[in-house]
Amino acid sequence: MDAIAAVPIYNASGFHPAWSDLPLILDDPAQPEINRDDNFIRYSNITILQEEEIQYTIVSNSRPDLVTANINGQQLLLDYLPEQTGTADISLRATNLFGEFVEYKFSVTVLPNSQGVTLAIAPTNALQPEGNEGLTPFTFTVIRTGDTNVTSTVNWAVTGTGENPANAADFAGGVFPSGTVTFAAGETSQVITVNVQGDTEVEPDETFTVTLSNPSNATITTATATGTILDDDTPPAEGDRQQITSLNNLTATPGGNVSIPLFYNTSTGNNTVTGISLRLHYNSNELTFQNAENLFDKDLFVNVDNLADSGDFDNNPNTDKFIQFGYADSEGNWPNQPLPLKLGDFNFTTTGNFEGTQLNVTSDNLAPGYSLETDPIFVRKQAWNLDIDGDGEIKALSDGIMIVRYLFGPTAFPGEKLIEGAIAPNATRNLAEIQAYLQQGVDNKYLDIDGNGQINALSDGIMIVRHIFGTFPDEQLTEGAIAPDATRDLTQIQAYLTQFSTLI
Repeated sequence: MDAIAAVPIYNASGFHPAWSDLPLILDDPAQPEINRDDNFIRYSNITILQEEEIQYTIVSNSRPDLVTANINGQQLLLDYLPEQTGTADISLRATNLFGEFVEYKFSVTVLPNSQGVTLAIAPTNALQPEGNEGLTPFTFTVIRTGDTNVTSTVNWAVTGTGENPANAADFAGGVFPSGTVTFAAGETSQVITVNVQGDTEVEPDETFTVTLSNPSNATITTATATGTILDDDTPPAEGDRQQITSLNNLTATPGGNVSIPLFYNTSTGNNTVTGISLRLHYNSNELTFQNAENLFDKDLFVNVDNLADSGDFDNNPNTDKFIQFGYADSEGNWPNQPLPLKLGDFNFTTTGNFEGTQLNVTSDNLAPGYSLETDPIFVRKQAWNLDIDGDGEIKALSDGIMIVRYLFGPTAFPGEKLIEGAIAPNATRNLAEIQAYLQQGVDNKYLDIDGNGQINALSDGIMIVRHIFGTFPDEQLTEGAIAPDATRDLTQIQAYLTQFSTLI
């Protein structure tokens, strides 16, 4: 505005001393930035002391849809219109009695207002039985506070979490639900409905988390809420049981590999029976069977075969094939080995569209007086890896060090000491995000490398660092680190670490 002071004015100081100076007072109007809301906003920090010999006019306005500029008495008024953001260039002209003029150009910017709008999610009806069939709706409410006159959106997605995480098969359509919540102007709450698939399988209570992300015109204050699927199925009557188990926390990437180990035991501890014949059911849209390794072959009566599940023996329409094999000993001396006994590793490749899957075990021949006890086997799509700081690389002296420090506990490496000297210069996660990412690895048991149900720095952490270094072949990987009660052997630990070394 200083340039306008150069406009010559009629010298009438003898009549009005103030006319010898340009009658304009400014409160620094250049480049004002404000936050928009949907009400009428007037910005009037420009005071004009109008005098007869100077005429002020608005020459141009590049964004009349954003702001209107008017001169009213002693005020230059800038009126911002609702639901608009951006920058307007405005020209103001001062003209004297002789027709001489100068112009001043300035810009005003209106920014989106998201700081005043907050979103928080909370469970409303998220602890209930799954039912035996059909769908059971679990509901969560997203509350919006602040300036609710704007339109806001936020994405949401479901993941399995906790000690017994829900898997995709627990939800409608066999996939983890996701979607977008939209708030129209004036709306303060929206309900997210997660439909849980009912079944008759005996299983533990399972938990899942709904997570909010990618908000528009809002910030998230509470991003997660947890639901619990209560099992309402009655287990069979107690009796002598032949038991088949596998590993928890199996994961795989699309187009990758996964090995399904099967373990045999009995509820009585009896290791001398007549045998067992088994089927391992799977979905060929998610998995392709490759081979069986480390197969226990004593009294193997039915060789491993890959067959179509035309009889739907596991009562699951999603599984269309099964691997069959069996053992028989007419003398009742099978397996005559210490229990539990590993029967073999059944290796699959995942299809390119792999989203997680469920395998089931059934039997067509059990030892006399025994029933089959088994649980579904879940393989989840891998959503976590050992790239702790998110720089696109997995390094022993960076990611490995932060893992071991974290597993020692928060008092050993508090605050910045967790990442000091270890975080990569191009890391995409900050300290808080690294802590949350590592906790995710703990909560979901990803960091339980030997599968013993516990996560320790000097056991699982050491094996992780050795694996990343790549200089500890064979038994050197686990030497002095694997737990006595580990449920994974060396081959399985190597495969397990390899899958989490795959960048997603």
